[in-house]
Amino acid sequence: MTEMLNCQKVSFLLSQSLDTPLPWIMRARLGLHLLMCRRCAAFRRQILVLTSVVRGAAAALAVDPGHDTAALSPAARARIKELLASQGAA
Repeated sequence: MTEMLNCQKVSFLLSQSLDTPLPWIMRARLGLHLLMCRRCAAFRRQILVLTSVVRGAAAALAVDPGHDTAALSPAARARIKELLASQGAA
């Protein structure tokens, strides 16, 4: 018989499952633990919400590859340069 997963292992597996699919047996063991452990179940809900928010924000910030929205305006560049110079970093 396979031993039960502990909360530390479950948190690792939940995080890992965001990047790569887990084998079915591990998903089954994880599901069993989540049924019994409300803290790990809450952690799972939290990471799913965070993942959804981050993906939504990334989609909202998605831009046309030909348009560089990360570029600073000349005025912003000048302000940063002045600030760095005043602090001796330039």
